[in-house]
Amino acid sequence: VVVDAVAQLVGPLVSAILPGLHDPEPVGHGLGIGSGTAADLGTVLVVCGLVPLGEELLFRGVLVGSWIRARRPAVGVAASAVLFGLAHVTVGGRSMLVAAVLGAILAGALLWSGSLGASVFAHCSINAIALIGAGLHDPAPIALAVVVLVVTTLVATRLSPLVSWAPAADTLPG
Repeated sequence: VVVDAVAQLVGPLVSAILPGLHDPEPVGHGLGIGSGTAADLGTVLVVCGLVPLGEELLFRGVLVGSWIRARRPAVGVAASAVLFGLAHVTVGGRSMLVAAVLGAILAGALLWSGSLGASVFAHCSINAIALIGAGLHDPAPIALAVVVLVVTTLVATRLSPLVSWAPAADTLPG
């Protein structure tokens, strides 16, 4: 929750520091928000569930986890942040920079908590808040977003030991 609160400040801070940096269209444009309850439910499942889980497994679980096992977590945080930002290049320059900063914050959540569940929770809630800001108003998709956030966080917490953490020190070679 603390990570999510801090992450919510990144966009406004980037805009304040670099006021000329803009994305070509609003972040929610093209997601089908407001096209009907069924479309909104689908958008919530993808944007608040599948995307955060997949991105966190890849960028924080596998990438940062690999560098943790190599005893170089700072490299993992930096690589994760840069690659996460680059993954958002098609959205626009502002979103790419915001995503890079968020990538570092989410990697920090993983390191701080010891669980992928923390970064997934923050990522899901950031995306849910962005959808609401982009015009998601129907109560059913908003309620689904809460359910998806909880379920996705629980799944990530269960998967965390499989992708994130180093083996015991006495099992490492050398």
